[in-house]
Amino acid sequence: MTNFDEHLEKLLAERKEKKTDNKKIDEKICSLLEDEFEKSDDLGSFLNIVENGMKNLYHIASKGIVSGYRRLSEDCKFIESIAYAYDRALVYQISSRFIAEGLISEGIKILSACCDQITDNGKKLPAKDFIQKLRTAFFQIPDLKEKPARIILEHENLPVNILICLTAVMSDNKIKNIYPILKELTLLQTSFVWNKLSFEEKEDFKNLTASFFKDFTGKKIDELIVNKEKKSLISDDFMNVFFPDAKGETDAVQETVTKDVAEEPMINEQLLQTGKTESAKSDTDTEGLKAFYHPNLQSKLSDEKIFKDAFPPLDAMADVVEWMQDIPQHELNKVSEWLEKHDDPMADLRQMESKLKDKIKSLNSEIDNYKTEKNELHKKVESLNKQIEEKNIDIRQLKADIKSQIKDHEEIVRNIITDGEEREKRLEQEFKNRIASKIQHLVDDFRYLKSESDLNVKSEGQEKVFCKLTEIFKYTLDIQVNV
Repeated sequence: MTNFDEHLEKLLAERKEKKTDNKKIDEKICSLLEDEFEKSDDLGSFLNIVENGMKNLYHIASKGIVSGYRRLSEDCKFIESIAYAYDRALVYQISSRFIAEGLISEGIKILSACCDQITDNGKKLPAKDFIQKLRTAFFQIPDLKEKPARIILEHENLPVNILICLTAVMSDNKIKNIYPILKELTLLQTSFVWNKLSFEEKEDFKNLTASFFKDFTGKKIDELIVNKEKKSLISDDFMNVFFPDAKGETDAVQETVTKDVAEEPMINEQLLQTGKTESAKSDTDTEGLKAFYHPNLQSKLSDEKIFKDAFPPLDAMADVVEWMQDIPQHELNKVSEWLEKHDDPMADLRQMESKLKDKIKSLNSEIDNYKTEKNELHKKVESLNKQIEEKNIDIRQLKADIKSQIKDHEEIVRNIITDGEEREKRLEQEFKNRIASKIQHLVDDFRYLKSESDLNVKSEGQEKVFCKLTEIFKYTLDIQVNV
């Protein structure tokens, strides 16, 4: 077992024992993973250790791994290598963490490679165990919730396989109360993808996303996408396939036009019916025909779409006369009056069309501005991330310098203590040697006097020896007292 294994096991045991207020321990675990990821030569073994040791704590592990990745150079092969481990739950949470922390391209690269595997390159739905892994990673990480899913759904040119997987996850009955904005973004993304597919691909895509759209059965598109600007981005083809009962923009415009026209003294509903009316026929069909045949009627019929089904072609005059026999004279007079009053019945429609074009142009301009602002924000975020990385490098260097200085000072203090102890021992030994030397001389003198036959000389000599011995003891005591 390596130092990393032991340290990680110790922290996890401490976390399990403490059970509450694990924030500081989680920070230590993240820091440990961050350091180990940066210096590891075998990331495969590193990930195996993390995955086996930190089950149910992948949200913490992914945070430490992503922080460690930020320290590495762009030459790191981590993304390419991890993308093939599509069966690992940890990989999906790492992808989610990349996306949530601004490394969107890396996160999508990992996720797209995984989704390719689990959908057989977009040909089938993911299995239930993979749906569970995706649901946990993109909707249920404690500190992220639905944030990764929303970021993905706002991404331009989202890969089809990722969209298929997300619709499968959101169709799963284990996810309750999905935010409306996620449904709205998913609808927009499916519409954008739909427009890029071939006829054969559209059929497969429709089948793969059917479970997602089944939840919207009976609902109107207005209930799902409130913003009219966003709704206008959805193609009619998509609406016809997935919302066949919903009214499109064209129907809405036509309804408005019809309402405006209905306010004019135009044709009675009887004019649009081919059956016989209760009104009496005019005795003078020819006069009725003259009143009906306004000089500008040909141009009116070619321009005005409202009349195209109500009137037959004018070159078939015999059919016209036969068709008009059942129309009362007063109704024909109303048509003639209306045509004389409205030299150009399409003017209102053209004016409305012009306003709509101006509105679309204005909206496109706003969209371009939003995209520009979005790009600028992305650049600012990248710049801030770089500054943070540089500051982190400075902090790590400062920590290393401080540790080095502490070690140097500790070494100096140890040397001072060692030198002081040795010097004290050396002085003590020298003092003992001097005292012993002096005493030895006195002992030699005492032995010599012991053999002296002259008692006076012997007594005088012994007295001198005792005096010197007394001085030595006194000297020794003085030194000990001073010390």
